[in-house]
Amino acid sequence: MVLCFLAFGCDLVDLPIEVEPAPSRLVVSSVMGPEQSLLITVSRSFSALSATDVDSLSSDFINRLLIDNAGVFLRYGETTDTLAHLFDIPGLYGGFFSELEPYQLLDLTVHDSLTGEIVTATTELLPPVALEAVSLSEEIDAQGDTTTVLVYRFADPPGENFYALHAYNLPASSVLDSLFIDDEENPVFANDEDLVFYETLITDQAFTDAVIADTVRLPFVSVNDTIAVSLAHISEGYFRFLDARRRTGGLVSSLANEPVNHPTNVIGGLGFFTAHQPRAVVVEKR
Repeated sequence: MVLCFLAFGCDLVDLPIEVEPAPSRLVVSSVMGPEQSLLITVSRSFSALSATDVDSLSSDFINRLLIDNAGVFLRYGETTDTLAHLFDIPGLYGGFFSELEPYQLLDLTVHDSLTGEIVTATTELLPPVALEAVSLSEEIDAQGDTTTVLVYRFADPPGENFYALHAYNLPASSVLDSLFIDDEENPVFANDEDLVFYETLITDQAFTDAVIADTVRLPFVSVNDTIAVSLAHISEGYFRFLDARRRTGGLVSSLANEPVNHPTNVIGGLGFFTAHQPRAVVVEKR
């Protein structure tokens, strides 16, 4: 009887609840390109409460988050350079830095001239690690099902290391242009998630030898005759950042899923400043 009273004797009352969106903060991201070029994007964070509907996530809304009036400065050793605003793309800054050396510390400062906000970050220029062998093939089992098999191997330098490996599914004619692969130094400069059909984060703690090798079966992936596979030697901090970003499942998913706190090395802001140098190889399916 008491349970019935509790279940049916109470009315639900609508209580007005107001939740303020989280404060907007500067967000920094970076990537190393060919010939020791460094690209920095500067944007502004926003809360899910800032978007009233799906239309609020339009390209116009995203463009308004890009900071087009920032001063972006890079200090290395005794030198301080100003990064230029590139290609008339909002929020994109960059430059070439031929004097950079492996394990050199890079100090970044970003100043938003409209709000007066200043954020700083420091990262280490890790030497690149190249793939020694990589192959892609198809296996057909007894039931006639086809499985794509990716095999890769590379030498692991001394010390504790972390890596990010990506495989890009591209037509053969567009691989070089899309990934900016240089025949001499063989860097890769690409960040298009729509082209990635496989990605993984690697720590050498999972391997006992000085050579890291693995075979990955991709049963639900169909690839073209030519792909590009890139390997990036990254810091532990960036490894943690990428792992957290992967768990969010992208922008739209992150608005609906359980919040994931992203690690950051940006003092006063968000994002991650990294200067890793990816290396890529073009692979033809056997």
